[in-house]
Amino acid sequence: MNAEQILKKYITGDISGKEFESRLYQHTDEFGQYFNAFPIMSGYLQNGILVYLLECDYSTSLGNANAIGAIVDFFNGNGMSCENVTPSHSRLYEELLDVQPKYLDLDLRWLESYYSQFPQWNEPGRKKWLKERIKQDFQYLDKSPKWLQNPQWMIGDNGPLVFVGQLDLKDLYHDTSCLYIFIDPTSQVIQFQIQSL
Repeated sequence: MNAEQILKKYITGDISGKEFESRLYQHTDEFGQYFNAFPIMSGYLQNGILVYLLECDYSTSLGNANAIGAIVDFFNGNGMSCENVTPSHSRLYEELLDVQPKYLDLDLRWLESYYSQFPQWNEPGRKKWLKERIKQDFQYLDKSPKWLQNPQWMIGDNGPLVFVGQLDLKDLYHDTSCLYIFIDPTSQVIQFQIQSL
Protein backbone atom coordinates (compact mmCIF):
# COMPACT_ATOMS: atom_id res chain seq x y z
CA MET A 1 0.00 0.00 0.00
CA ASN A 2 1.43 3.40 -0.95
CA ALA A 3 1.28 6.59 1.13
CA GLU A 4 -1.85 7.97 -0.55
CA GLN A 5 -3.71 4.69 -0.09
CA ILE A 6 -2.78 4.60 3.60
CA LEU A 7 -3.96 8.20 4.06
CA LYS A 8 -7.30 7.43 2.42
CA LYS A 9 -7.77 4.23 4.40
CA TYR A 10 -7.17 6.18 7.61
CA ILE A 11 -9.61 9.01 6.91
CA THR A 12 -12.33 6.58 5.81
CA GLY A 13 -11.91 4.55 8.99
CA ASP A 14 -10.53 1.43 7.31
CA ILE A 15 -7.47 1.59 9.57
CA SER A 16 -7.33 2.90 13.12
CA GLY A 17 -5.40 5.92 14.34
CA LYS A 18 -2.96 3.61 16.11
CA GLU A 19 -2.32 1.62 12.94
CA PHE A 20 -1.97 4.79 10.89
CA GLU A 21 0.53 6.21 13.37
CA SER A 22 2.54 2.99 13.21
CA ARG A 23 2.64 3.08 9.40
CA LEU A 24 3.49 6.79 9.44
CA TYR A 25 6.55 6.16 11.60
CA GLN A 26 7.58 2.96 9.79
CA HIS A 27 7.41 4.66 6.38
CA THR A 28 8.32 8.26 7.23
CA ASP A 29 10.64 8.56 4.21
CA GLU A 30 7.95 7.33 1.82
CA PHE A 31 5.39 9.77 3.28
CA GLY A 32 7.99 12.56 3.08
CA GLN A 33 8.61 11.90 -0.61
CA TYR A 34 4.87 11.78 -1.27
CA PHE A 35 4.13 15.08 0.51
CA ASN A 36 7.19 16.83 -0.98
CA ALA A 37 5.73 16.31 -4.47
CA PHE A 38 3.09 18.95 -3.59
CA PRO A 39 3.46 22.67 -2.84
CA ILE A 40 3.74 23.73 0.81
CA MET A 41 0.38 24.77 2.19
CA SER A 42 -0.27 27.92 4.18
CA GLY A 43 -1.94 28.23 7.56
CA TYR A 44 -1.53 25.52 10.14
CA LEU A 45 0.16 23.21 7.62
CA GLN A 46 2.84 25.73 6.62
CA ASN A 47 5.60 23.69 8.33
CA GLY A 48 4.54 20.67 6.32
CA ILE A 49 1.79 18.14 6.74
CA LEU A 50 4.24 15.36 7.62
CA VAL A 51 5.53 17.32 10.62
CA TYR A 52 1.93 18.08 11.62
CA LEU A 53 0.88 14.41 11.37
CA LEU A 54 3.94 13.21 13.29
CA GLU A 55 3.03 15.57 16.15
CA CYS A 56 -0.62 14.43 16.45
CA ASP A 57 -1.60 12.29 19.45
CA TYR A 58 -3.36 9.27 17.94
CA SER A 59 -4.36 7.94 21.35
CA THR A 60 -7.03 10.65 21.65
CA SER A 61 -10.15 11.52 19.70
CA LEU A 62 -8.96 15.11 19.36
CA GLY A 63 -5.61 14.01 17.91
CA ASN A 64 -7.36 11.80 15.37
CA ALA A 65 -9.83 14.55 14.48
CA ASN A 66 -6.92 16.95 13.90
CA ALA A 67 -5.03 14.44 11.75
CA ILE A 68 -8.08 13.52 9.67
CA GLY A 69 -8.94 17.19 9.18
CA ALA A 70 -5.37 17.96 8.07
CA ILE A 71 -5.36 15.12 5.54
CA VAL A 72 -8.73 16.17 4.11
CA ASP A 73 -7.48 19.79 3.92
CA PHE A 74 -4.32 18.54 2.16
CA PHE A 75 -6.32 16.59 -0.44
CA ASN A 76 -8.77 19.45 -1.00
CA GLY A 77 -6.02 22.09 -1.09
CA ASN A 78 -4.19 20.20 -3.80
CA GLY A 79 -7.31 19.53 -5.88
CA MET A 80 -6.97 15.81 -5.40
CA SER A 81 -9.78 13.38 -6.01
CA CYS A 82 -11.20 11.98 -2.81
CA GLU A 83 -13.84 9.69 -4.31
CA ASN A 84 -13.35 6.99 -1.71
CA VAL A 85 -12.83 9.44 1.13
CA THR A 86 -15.71 10.09 3.49
CA PRO A 87 -15.26 13.62 4.84
CA SER A 88 -18.16 12.98 7.23
CA HIS A 89 -15.79 10.64 9.07
CA SER A 90 -13.94 13.67 10.43
CA ARG A 91 -17.32 15.22 11.29
CA LEU A 92 -18.06 12.10 13.36
CA TYR A 93 -14.94 12.85 15.40
CA GLU A 94 -16.07 16.44 15.85
CA GLU A 95 -19.50 15.30 17.00
CA LEU A 96 -17.95 12.72 19.32
CA LEU A 97 -15.91 15.48 20.94
CA ASP A 98 -19.11 17.51 21.29
CA VAL A 99 -21.27 14.80 22.91
CA GLN A 100 -18.85 12.94 25.16
CA PRO A 101 -18.24 14.16 28.73
CA LYS A 102 -14.77 15.50 29.56
CA TYR A 103 -13.99 12.41 31.65
CA LEU A 104 -14.14 10.21 28.52
CA ASP A 105 -12.06 9.89 25.38
CA LEU A 106 -14.07 7.40 23.35
CA ASP A 107 -12.90 5.64 20.25
CA LEU A 108 -14.86 6.55 17.13
CA ARG A 109 -16.18 2.98 16.94
CA TRP A 110 -18.46 3.68 19.93
CA LEU A 111 -20.11 6.55 18.11
CA GLU A 112 -20.42 4.52 14.92
CA SER A 113 -22.11 1.69 16.83
CA TYR A 114 -24.61 4.18 18.27
CA TYR A 115 -25.30 5.68 14.83
CA SER A 116 -26.02 2.25 13.39
CA GLN A 117 -29.01 2.05 15.74
CA PHE A 118 -30.54 5.42 14.75
CA PRO A 119 -28.95 6.62 11.47
CA GLN A 120 -31.83 8.84 10.28
CA TRP A 121 -32.20 11.20 13.23
CA ASN A 122 -32.09 14.96 12.99
CA GLU A 123 -29.05 16.52 14.62
CA PRO A 124 -30.56 17.95 17.86
CA GLY A 125 -32.39 14.70 18.69
CA ARG A 126 -29.38 12.58 17.82
CA LYS A 127 -27.00 14.56 20.02
CA LYS A 128 -29.36 14.42 22.99
CA TRP A 129 -29.80 10.66 22.58
CA LEU A 130 -26.04 10.16 22.18
CA LYS A 131 -25.28 12.08 25.39
CA GLU A 132 -27.82 10.01 27.33
CA ARG A 133 -26.60 6.74 25.82
CA ILE A 134 -22.97 7.51 26.66
CA LYS A 135 -23.93 8.29 30.27
CA GLN A 136 -25.89 5.03 30.39
CA ASP A 137 -22.96 2.96 29.08
CA PHE A 138 -20.18 4.72 31.05
CA GLN A 139 -21.50 4.79 34.60
CA TYR A 140 -19.90 5.88 37.85
CA LEU A 141 -21.06 5.33 41.43
CA ASP A 142 -20.67 8.78 42.97
CA LYS A 143 -18.42 11.07 40.93
CA SER A 144 -16.82 10.87 37.52
CA PRO A 145 -13.04 10.33 37.40
CA LYS A 146 -10.71 13.33 37.58
CA TRP A 147 -7.94 12.08 35.32
CA LEU A 148 -4.37 13.24 35.80
CA GLN A 149 -3.60 12.40 32.17
CA ASN A 150 -5.76 11.44 29.17
CA PRO A 151 -9.02 9.69 30.09
CA GLN A 152 -8.61 5.91 30.11
CA TRP A 153 -11.99 4.42 30.96
CA MET A 154 -11.59 0.68 31.43
CA ILE A 155 -13.58 -1.61 29.16
CA GLY A 156 -13.98 -5.33 29.82
CA ASP A 157 -15.37 -8.29 27.91
CA ASN A 158 -18.91 -7.23 28.85
CA GLY A 159 -18.49 -3.58 27.86
CA PRO A 160 -17.52 -0.48 29.82
CA LEU A 161 -16.77 -1.05 33.50
CA VAL A 162 -18.41 1.02 36.22
CA PHE A 163 -16.15 3.62 37.81
CA VAL A 164 -16.14 3.10 41.60
CA GLY A 165 -13.81 5.89 42.66
CA GLN A 166 -10.24 7.14 42.87
CA LEU A 167 -7.66 7.40 45.60
CA ASP A 168 -4.88 9.95 45.92
CA LEU A 169 -1.52 8.14 46.20
CA LYS A 170 0.64 11.17 47.00
CA ASP A 171 1.90 9.57 50.23
CA LEU A 172 3.10 6.46 48.35
CA TYR A 173 4.75 8.08 45.33
CA HIS A 174 7.02 11.06 44.82
CA ASP A 175 4.86 12.26 41.92
CA THR A 176 1.21 13.21 41.99
CA SER A 177 -0.56 9.88 41.45
CA CYS A 178 -4.09 8.51 41.59
CA LEU A 179 -5.53 4.99 41.67
CA TYR A 180 -8.69 4.57 39.57
CA ILE A 181 -10.97 1.68 40.56
CA PHE A 182 -13.50 0.03 38.22
CA ILE A 183 -15.83 -2.97 38.54
CA ASP A 184 -17.41 -5.19 35.91
CA PRO A 185 -21.05 -5.37 37.05
CA THR A 186 -21.59 -8.68 35.24
CA SER A 187 -18.56 -10.65 36.45
CA GLN A 188 -17.99 -8.54 39.60
CA VAL A 189 -14.27 -8.43 38.78
CA ILE A 190 -12.50 -5.32 40.07
CA GLN A 191 -9.83 -3.68 37.93
CA PHE A 192 -7.69 -0.63 38.54
CA GLN A 193 -5.09 1.59 36.99
CA ILE A 194 -2.67 4.26 38.19
CA GLN A 195 -1.93 7.60 36.56
CA SER A 196 0.93 9.89 37.57
CA LEU A 197 2.06 13.35 36.64
